[in-house]
Amino acid sequence: MVTEKISKYTGEEFIKEMENKYGSSDEAEKLFERTKDMRILVDIRNWKYFKNHLTERIKITESHFES
Repeated sequence: MVTEKISKYTGEEFIKEMENKYGSSDEAEKLFERTKDMRILVDIRNWKYFKNHLTERIKITESHFES
């Protein structure tokens, strides 16, 4: 079974969500260096982009696979 979670944010809302999740972009980068988790890298890249595009919207889809 596949379930999907769809989240929609403005750039500003996305940045606040990332701050809640990681604390700061520096902390996210340190965590990525330790874990090499590609989801963190995607968050970091989006974070950097949306710092300069606060009113743009982002739609994030997460898929979860269950057997």
